[in-house]
Amino acid sequence: ADAVLYTTPNGGCCLAWANQEDGFGFIMTSDSSVDVLRIAERVAPDPELVSTKHDSELALQLIGDYRITALPTGYTEAERGGSYRESDLKEAQVYIWYLNEETNDVIEFEYNNAGFCEADDLASYYDNAVPVTVKGMNGMILEDKIIWHDKNSRLMFTVTAKDMSASDLVCLAESAALRKKTTY
Repeated sequence: ADAVLYTTPNGGCCLAWANQEDGFGFIMTSDSSVDVLRIAERVAPDPELVSTKHDSELALQLIGDYRITALPTGYTEAERGGSYRESDLKEAQVYIWYLNEETNDVIEFEYNNAGFCEADDLASYYDNAVPVTVKGMNGMILEDKIIWHDKNSRLMFTVTAKDMSASDLVCLAESAALRKKTTY
């Protein structure tokens, strides 16, 4: 399995690796006192564990394949995953992490159909929420995060990016677009 080790100036690290064939991914974080590579060599999936690769595919089929199309310079897709649960409702969530390898900065993009409340309603729970509009839809900014709700697709979207201005967060959100959608 291919692995990527990210380090921080203060000695912290994050090791990410995946078994593409079986559809398992692993992420391990640590401070400088732990040898994550040595621990990772001993990690193996439990034989009872069910692959999430199938869940990701079901999530994309149910809620679509959205992407941020106006990424800042230097950012590329680093991680993608999803989850799917069938109960009374079919619930799905997809996340994408975009990484700037030069700065180790991450933009997290997540969307799901599990939260049907309006972003306006969400804002009432937070004293520091700043109301915004994303493509004519109600949303809010909370510190390093923008959240908006698309009534037509019944999806809740979130973009998280540390140290970005409110206007930069809105630009990222405005660029989120459906790449393809298949239904079953």
